[in-house]
Amino acid sequence: MPKVTAPWIGNGLDLSGWCTLMDRMFPAAPPNGPPLKRCGYRQRCCLVSTLWSATDASHINACDHVEDKTVHVHYPFGDDGMIRSLVFDRWGDPDNTGTWGLRRFGGEITGCATFDGMTIPGSGRLGWHYGTDRWSEGEFFRYHITDLRFIHS
Repeated sequence: MPKVTAPWIGNGLDLSGWCTLMDRMFPAAPPNGPPLKRCGYRQRCCLVSTLWSATDASHINACDHVEDKTVHVHYPFGDDGMIRSLVFDRWGDPDNTGTWGLRRFGGEITGCATFDGMTIPGSGRLGWHYGTDRWSEGEFFRYHITDLRFIHS
């Protein structure tokens, strides 16, 4: 797994921790919709076979192949090295038209929080149509993490 260097992570971050966090934030399967077979990537940002790459010093990308689909997730960083947003095409029907497909999804990281020495995307907003003129109508989730307790095994 590659390492990305940014001021807040020192000389490298093992991206497998990021995958675990994103898998928990975007769990498997929608409550309504087409059969799970069609939702092959299970609406997750990180999968075991994810290939990570750095476009440049301020962008990382995740790529995975599930069934006949390729999922690309883009994570730009700010000048301070903090993740600013994420964007990918997610399986869904955000306009309730009855037509399911890959649709633009993403969000903004509006703040970071540090718990027990680990800095995470601490607040933000997510939704459909991110990066388009329809973003304001697609946003449906805002979060602000006020406490995080790590489980040490």
